[in-house]
Amino acid sequence: MAVHQRTLSLQATSIPIASGSGSHASSSANARSPSVSTTAVDESSSTRKPLTAHELKLIDELDIPMRLTREVPAKSLREFWERYQAALAAISKRSKMRNKPTEKSITDIFIGKSQWFNWNKVFVKVRRYDNMVKWLNGGEDSPDDKDVWKGELDDYTLKNLKTWLDNGGKLVDKGKGKAAGDEDKKKKKKKE
Repeated sequence: MAVHQRTLSLQATSIPIASGSGSHASSSANARSPSVSTTAVDESSSTRKPLTAHELKLIDELDIPMRLTREVPAKSLREFWERYQAALAAISKRSKMRNKPTEKSITDIFIGKSQWFNWNKVFVKVRRYDNMVKWLNGGEDSPDDKDVWKGELDDYTLKNLKTWLDNGGKLVDKGKGKAAGDEDKKKKKKKE
């Protein structure tokens, strides 16, 4: 019975911590017990781990908004960018901490290791395109979709951004034919 009471006590004390730190999640997400899977919010999140006590402490120390953590699923390219920028800011803040966390322990608060790698290899290239940075930030000075992307889509994804970067700052809808032609040329050269 003492073990059961201890478990209940830990769950009760962890709920306020998880819903604190300025979270903008819905009230149903705040009411969830940490032992309940996050799949109730997003079925594609079955691999998402609940935040640990250590991560919650880091979130507090680094002043990371809960809405940017892996607890709240990001659904748009701009949200991914916002998390990426927040992770970079948190990484730079760690140098001022007494007990410096690893970069991985910080990025894990935002997203998993392989996804962070995917974000980083694309987002690091965006910095040289001022209009795209403004568009991703989504501020008042944000240019129109068509002005930045040089094309229009219903939804802008990380894959679209990678294509845009690979095409030198243009979204080329018919680029697949061109890429296939380039591959054919390479194959012909190898045969010769």
